[in-house]
Amino acid sequence: MQYTINHIEETYSNYDEYRYNIGEIGHNHYKLMAYLSAMYDFFTFEDIKNDIEELFHKQYKLQIIPKTEIRYDSDGNAYDWHVLEVTLAVKPMEQTTIPLLNQHDCKYKYDVYMETYGNRQNFGNPFSFSWLSYVSGQYGYRLNEQGEKELHRGIDFAIPQDTSIFAIHTGVVTEVSSNSVLGNYIVIEDDKGYKSTYAGWQRCHVTVGKKVKKGEEIALIGNIPFHLEVTHQGQYLNPMYFVDNGDDGKGALPGTEGGIVIPDYPGSAMGDGSFQGLLTEAEKYLGYPYVWGGSNPNTSFDCSGFICWVYTQSGVHNLLRTTAQGIYNQCTPVSEENAKPGDLIFFTGTYDSVNPVSHIGIYVGNGQMLHAGDPISYANINSKYWKQHFYGFGRLD
Repeated sequence: MQYTINHIEETYSNYDEYRYNIGEIGHNHYKLMAYLSAMYDFFTFEDIKNDIEELFHKQYKLQIIPKTEIRYDSDGNAYDWHVLEVTLAVKPMEQTTIPLLNQHDCKYKYDVYMETYGNRQNFGNPFSFSWLSYVSGQYGYRLNEQGEKELHRGIDFAIPQDTSIFAIHTGVVTEVSSNSVLGNYIVIEDDKGYKSTYAGWQRCHVTVGKKVKKGEEIALIGNIPFHLEVTHQGQYLNPMYFVDNGDDGKGALPGTEGGIVIPDYPGSAMGDGSFQGLLTEAEKYLGYPYVWGGSNPNTSFDCSGFICWVYTQSGVHNLLRTTAQGIYNQCTPVSEENAKPGDLIFFTGTYDSVNPVSHIGIYVGNGQMLHAGDPISYANINSKYWKQHFYGFGRLD
């Protein structure tokens, strides 16, 4: 799907303009595994590959629509302007999986799995904190720099330099080496056929032949992304399912141990004039329905599409279309005490997002936000639901 989107302009050439409205590609690994476990109990890939394919086609719908518009040159002469509109509509996975679980009377199993995120963590946590919000590269097939599909055999982490790395299982150090692909790496093996590889360290505390225990510090992270691989008898395992993530699967919240640091001073808040302009633009769309992938008044909006449109059209901030996580990544974190009207408020776990941040709204003060709910409306951020899913505040630079 991503390859197809990346090569649209090569596949469909000779258009004057390409317009993209692309939803987020990805899923919550734990929710997918909980669904499959509840439906099948024990299974192999061959058992479930048709189910996976069906889920994929229900979750994603790619539309490629050519249009011709009439434009006028500086002399007033009309000419054709050829546009290709590319839209990827994405449905939350649970809109498909939950009805199926109810139909087969196994939703209760799914709920149990989700309470512990599957309880499949055979291995310990390589860090002293929750690490999901630091994942920068997932296990699985992806496109390399040449645009070709390749298997990424582990997961990457954007963890700060000098962070301690801990052994995820008891075993013997069999390699302490370096190469052009992994950089510095350590390999630990046990007598049951399990092997773990830790790449991207700068200071190593172990040597070949040393016996290490689960949870023992083995190195410090260097200045490149940290990479972790796990195998059993030569077969690669997805660390997302087998390595303790340190929490309930959402990642450490900003301001908590292992979470993003909230600065004491997040920069100047939005002035009254800018905030009023922002609010005037946002209130034009009160009552508009929530539309997944929507990003303008013609399609209506999803949560991030609403924010990008309002901030850009009001002139407050030129915010290109992106996801809620993409917007958070452009913000300076703000504490609840320092949050001011015009700041953004972020939430986690509101649907099966691949990233920690899944929903966004405009903080308007007095415990209220304006957001693309269904419909677009004001909401009380101190309600039980929003407090349960609260992630943090952010301020656009």
